[in-house]
Amino acid sequence: INILPESENPDKLNLSLTSLFKSGTFECGSKPKQFTKQLTKESECWDALNCYCVQDSQEDVREEVSGKASVDGAWRCRVMRFCTALVKETAYELWLKEQKREIHQKCASYLLKQAHRCRDCGIAEFIFGHKAAIGNNLIEIHPSLLNVQESGEALFLGQSTLGLPKETIQLNQVSPLHPNSEEDEFLLKLDSMVNEYNTVDRTRKCRCAQVTECVLCPMVRHCTGVGDVPKTFYYLLETAAASAYLSNNLKALSYLNEAKIILDNLKVGKPAFETADPKVKVKINNFERACIFRLRGEVLYNTGQIEEAESMFSSALRLLNRRLPTNRVAMSLKYVCEKMKSLCYRFKNPDNPGEKKLAFLHEQICCLSYMWQIGCMRRAPKNMLNASLAITMEMNSAQKSAEETKIIFSCIDYLQYCQLNGQDDRCKIYERMLCGTCVELPDCMEGLILTSYFIRSLSIVKLCSGALHDSIQYGLRAEQISKLTNRRGLDMLVISVLHTPLLLTQRYEECVQLMQSLEYLGNRTRISTAKGWFYAGCFDFLLYSGFAFRPFEECYTFVEESQSDPNLVADKSLMMNLYSALALWYARLCEWEKACFFYTKACGVTRQAPSSIHSINGVVMFLECHVLLFRKALVEHNQHIKTIYQSTQKVA
Repeated sequence: INILPESENPDKLNLSLTSLFKSGTFECGSKPKQFTKQLTKESECWDALNCYCVQDSQEDVREEVSGKASVDGAWRCRVMRFCTALVKETAYELWLKEQKREIHQKCASYLLKQAHRCRDCGIAEFIFGHKAAIGNNLIEIHPSLLNVQESGEALFLGQSTLGLPKETIQLNQVSPLHPNSEEDEFLLKLDSMVNEYNTVDRTRKCRCAQVTECVLCPMVRHCTGVGDVPKTFYYLLETAAASAYLSNNLKALSYLNEAKIILDNLKVGKPAFETADPKVKVKINNFERACIFRLRGEVLYNTGQIEEAESMFSSALRLLNRRLPTNRVAMSLKYVCEKMKSLCYRFKNPDNPGEKKLAFLHEQICCLSYMWQIGCMRRAPKNMLNASLAITMEMNSAQKSAEETKIIFSCIDYLQYCQLNGQDDRCKIYERMLCGTCVELPDCMEGLILTSYFIRSLSIVKLCSGALHDSIQYGLRAEQISKLTNRRGLDMLVISVLHTPLLLTQRYEECVQLMQSLEYLGNRTRISTAKGWFYAGCFDFLLYSGFAFRPFEECYTFVEESQSDPNLVADKSLMMNLYSALALWYARLCEWEKACFFYTKACGVTRQAPSSIHSINGVVMFLECHVLLFRKALVEHNQHIKTIYQSTQKVA
């Protein structure tokens, strides 16, 4: 309603809008998509004029029927939309060029005030310090709007937040860990935090998904329509970062590709896009260029494309003036230099950097956090040196930022690094220190996210070191905390790791409850990878527990259908789990032809899958397939038995 042309005759405007509603051209934009009703001839006009803009502020859902769009000659519907895309596109094509630009300008101006992260996240941008880094005063952020009452956010009416079924594991099922003052105090804080939120129903209602869909995506389109290159590029990156944050990797990649096209056009002297003014010279600074590489690297890493991800992070670090050397001599010298810096930071605190420098440091920390993990995955001496250098540089960048949250984040990374490199004593020191530090974190979204990251890391550390009981206790708490942050992708990753120690310790009832949560998550949010990890867990039940949580035929059908889902195919760790499970199932039944088919598929994916915690089950099943093949070769006196044996040793 805010972008409609001003009319001296409101009655005429009211009649026009009523006619458009009755003809089925417009409808209330707040109408729930799932709300359907069989219309009769007599009620057709009434239903066409229904308005759903009124919401119940307590339940945060749309009322099914809230009245007419027009009452006593006054238009009351605040959000309208075209009923069909075809009509919308036809109307758009009928406008003149200047009319299109004008309507895009009005839409962009209206959406601008809401183009920020939701108030529960506590910060305005999806890319930390984005506006400060580019120094662009044209990008308006309104932090005060973060405290706006949710009932006033008309664009998001009726968008209910994610909920999980009540049958999930309760905290009273979590037993205490081994006696330790820091750990006990930390665990008590976690339990009280979860119980407090459950008691007063204060679960975080993060609306970033709605912001992305209803504001950021349209902002990209409208800024493009206006021809504003800096704003278009800014919101392309923000939308890509938001999509990555919400675990929508393909969507993030599509927006990054659009940003890359703009860069390529500017590089050869072409206009950024069709509606851009060719006379206006635009230069994209290094920070935003680095963000493209970092976000693309993050998406590639999350889908298991490690080599490509490493290349992206290296390119980002070059643009951020934090280059990693490529030869061992330079690496060694750089490592010594960084170690000296870290010693200096112990005795002298760095000065507080400005906003722009802080944004650069944040991006450096993000890239280096992935680089040391990639180095540890490779295990070769050169790569391990690269990992040691990357984690040291990350900790130094965190110290230079002089921000407690970034220092804690880098210390959590260092804890994992120590465990992966067998430094058990140092690992325990950092574990105790971080338990004491996280107890003091404030009760805000940033503190909650840090706490969640720490206990997820601890659960993985304990799992990798064989302390299954401790891994379960931390993992269950991580699953509870992830609900408070309301991050769907995070909950999926926690459950996909946690079900393994539960299964190995034969705690089947809890494992089944956890998998039910994952199934609900996949069905509720339609995240295909969540469903993929659910069926990977079902195969684990079939192969290692002796009972079927879901019928084999259902699991097999899912794997067959997964070939057409690009989100599933892109996740190499997941596909290795699924293919290896089917290959092992048929190998155990001695149906070698079918086993060979899926074994071949697993071989192809294994070469690309990362050596991450999410690949462990797939690797174990793949190894068992090799052992069964070797046993078959022994029985049959196969002439290739030596080659098969060497191949099995290589996998082991």
